[in-house]
Amino acid sequence: MLCERVLGNLDLEPEPSAAIDWLDLSWFDCAQRALRRQSRAGTSIRILLDIGQQLRHGDILHRDASGIIAVNLIPADVLVARPRSLREMGQLAVEVGNLHQPVQITAATAQPKACSTAIPSPTSAIAADSSPSRHPSHPFLVRQAVSR
Repeated sequence: MLCERVLGNLDLEPEPSAAIDWLDLSWFDCAQRALRRQSRAGTSIRILLDIGQQLRHGDILHRDASGIIAVNLIPADVLVARPRSLREMGQLAVEVGNLHQPVQITAATAQPKACSTAIPSPTSAIAADSSPSRHPSHPFLVRQAVSR
């Protein structure tokens, strides 16, 4: 099945009467415009979106009488950066840039995407638990679990 556009979002619609088949995607997958994945029910799905369009949790990719196929954004660990000064922002930019990791920047925070490789010093000392914790020498770095 080929999906070339988002048909809507479950958050913006009343309770769907049809069964929902979830397509589990990571944060990184949602930023891709071309994907080939399989839904929980085993439906093979090819996604080809317009340039600049990204998937969000609850986006409806297919709808018919048998059901709905919607995006399920898998929760991920992220580093949330809140620099307190221009100097700290510059230091953060250099350190994250040296790691060559993708970053999502929002109005209030910069969120380096979680990676499967070990993060080298000095950021490797960030606590690994799910509660927010600060790095001793880089107080603008916080590791926390983020879900949709």
